[in-house]
Amino acid sequence: MLKYHIRLHFVIWLSSLVPLVVNQIHLSATELVFYRTSMAVVFLAIWLLVIKKFKWTGKKTYFLMGTGILTFAYWTLIVLSAKLANEAVCLIGLATIPLFVSILRPILGKGALSVGEIITGLNAIFGIYIIYSSDFDYGLGFFLALLAAFFGALVTIFNADLVKQEDSLVITFYQMLGASITAFLLLLFSTFWGGIVSDFIPVKWSLTWRDFILIFSLALGVSVYAYSESVRLMKFLNPFTVAMVGNLVPLYGIVSVIILSYFISSVEASKMDIYFYAGGIILISAVVARPLVIWYFEIYEVDKKNKISK
Repeated sequence: MLKYHIRLHFVIWLSSLVPLVVNQIHLSATELVFYRTSMAVVFLAIWLLVIKKFKWTGKKTYFLMGTGILTFAYWTLIVLSAKLANEAVCLIGLATIPLFVSILRPILGKGALSVGEIITGLNAIFGIYIIYSSDFDYGLGFFLALLAAFFGALVTIFNADLVKQEDSLVITFYQMLGASITAFLLLLFSTFWGGIVSDFIPVKWSLTWRDFILIFSLALGVSVYAYSESVRLMKFLNPFTVAMVGNLVPLYGIVSVIILSYFISSVEASKMDIYFYAGGIILISAVVARPLVIWYFEIYEVDKKNKISK
């Protein structure tokens, strides 16, 4: 069991580095996601053929590729948030993914909303309010991170069901394919019929070696390994454990940025005002406390029913 915990922490740490890496790449968000997902698709196709797991999943294929569109939106918004704001702002926003999961699961018919989730959700909203009530220069970037968290929550909910039916690598392959096709179509539209769209999605259709290496690292390290591994680990670790460790993304990311800023000149640890950090602490505390509060109320309900039955 220990090895699964170590693998989960490693995956979370890798995921926390995404905003830092994308800030070092000089491409538009859509183009970056296109190259990243395309590299992942090629690698996964070859690997699935080698291990003889490549397959057409029938009608489910279209659903998997449809969730790839959500993945495209999730990753593109992360890149936009990191570039418009900074790594810290992006990571704090992404910390709300578990809260969006609790809100969306009942709406999608995947579970009921508990009192504990309502309480932690209200605390998170208060933390977001504190951040925006300050002299905050990154409002748009933070909003995009929250929007990314919304799409990330949708992907998480769908993947929790899909992993029970398909191999995690097959799921990742078709989702990467759906994301890649979506990005490619948008880039084509921007190139040939862009108009005002080309101002928001500038296209270079070229890569420097530095950008290629960074995107290739993202494709293999995050799009292929971390993404498929996070799906696979849902088979071995309970949701409580995954939720608790997943909440460490902002902490891992911010600490990594601070450490790397001493060794890499292009990495800069941004300084924020006290309101941002206060709101961020409230937000992260709400997210970390969420599983504990939900667990407490579940125990309380069980005890209450037992007393009534007696």
